[in-house]
Amino acid sequence: GRAYLCPMAQHYIAKFYREGFFVPQNDSIAHQWEIAAARQGYKPAVLQVADDNVLGKGCDIDEEKAFSLYQKYAYTRGNGSCLEKILSLVENSTKITPVAAVPYIAMYAQECADETIRLCDAFHHAKYGLPIDAVQEWAWRRKGANMNIPSLMKNMAEFCEDKEEWKEAYKWYKK
Repeated sequence: GRAYLCPMAQHYIAKFYREGFFVPQNDSIAHQWEIAAARQGYKPAVLQVADDNVLGKGCDIDEEKAFSLYQKYAYTRGNGSCLEKILSLVENSTKITPVAAVPYIAMYAQECADETIRLCDAFHHAKYGLPIDAVQEWAWRRKGANMNIPSLMKNMAEFCEDKEEWKEAYKWYKK
């Protein structure tokens, strides 16, 4: 079959061309080396190809292609950078609908305080193409409060106070 080429080495060659180390600086050649490494599934190269597609470094700007590459790794644990890149792309793109970011925000909101707050805000202010939905907003606030996020615990206490549920409010303040 085909010869296996080391994708890590290809990624480093691309870096040399990108930064002009030992060879003349050339983004187009760097992009081609990144594509070669990305075809073999080398994650840093895949993410660099996506970044190149967003910025148009060595290739034409293609936000949809970049979005699909970021999606590929957004569901893997510990990859918050992909989520941030997806959110940045959604907020700055005219081709990608904002609601496309919601599944990723919801996934990260399961374990990340910032994303839980972002999702609560989205339901409160109709961001990312979501409607204003008080039920969903408070469900996520309760989930965040149960994750011991101080600002959401305080929100729950104030919410219970407004409803004159004093024991429940006291419980949240006490936490």
